[in-house]
Amino acid sequence: AHKLPETIISRTQRYTFRPVAEDAVIKHLAGIAKQEDITIDKEALKLIAKHGEGSFRDSISLLDQMRHSSNSINKSDIENALGIAPEELINDTLSALDHGDRDKIVTVLNEIVTQGVDVVRFAHQLSEAHREILVTKTEPPTETDLSLLELLARVSAHPKPAIALDIALFRQMVTKPTASKEKVVREVENKPEQQSDLRKPDKDEPDQATENYDDIHE
Repeated sequence: AHKLPETIISRTQRYTFRPVAEDAVIKHLAGIAKQEDITIDKEALKLIAKHGEGSFRDSISLLDQMRHSSNSINKSDIENALGIAPEELINDTLSALDHGDRDKIVTVLNEIVTQGVDVVRFAHQLSEAHREILVTKTEPPTETDLSLLELLARVSAHPKPAIALDIALFRQMVTKPTASKEKVVREVENKPEQQSDLRKPDKDEPDQATENYDDIHE
C-alpha cells in the first residue's frame, strides 16, 4: 500500500553496507570511551559490538545510552540493560541438555524470569552457542542437534515465546539420550561375548556321546 512508484525508484541509488568486523567496532568504541572519559571494560565493549551486529551506528548508540546511567560501565550493566543472559547461564543450559538434567533445565527457566532475561534473546544466544559447539566438533551433527537449532529459531515468531522455549528445551531432553543411557550402551557394546558353558570338544578329544554308545554295545 505504501510502495514507492517505479518512477521514483528508478531515480534513487541503493547502497548495501557490509557488516564491520567486531574487532574494528571494539577499537572504535574504546576510542570514543577514552575521549568521553567513560570507564568501560573490554568485555563490555565486546558485548556492545556483538549486539550491534557489525553496525557502528547501533554500537555507538548503545554506548551513548549506557553512559547516561553511569560513566563506569561493565559487562553486567550491558546484560541488564539489554536483557541478555549471562554467559554462565548459557553454559549451564547447554551442560544440562547434554547430561539430560531436567531439574537444572527447570532452574534455568526460573532464572530467566527472575533475572529479567529476554526470552527471544536467550533463545538466540543459546542457538549461537550451540552452533559454535557443532562447528568445532569433528563428527557431523545429529538430528537431535539440528532439531534444537530449528526449535530455537522458531521462538521469536511464536505468539508466546516463553512456551516455545520450554518446548524446545524439554523436547531436547526427550530426544537426546542421557549420559546414563549412553554409558549403558557403551558398556553393552564393549562387553566381551560370554563364552557358552557348552564348549565344543577338541578335535583330539573323543565325543562323550560316542563313548557312551560304545560302552553299551560292547
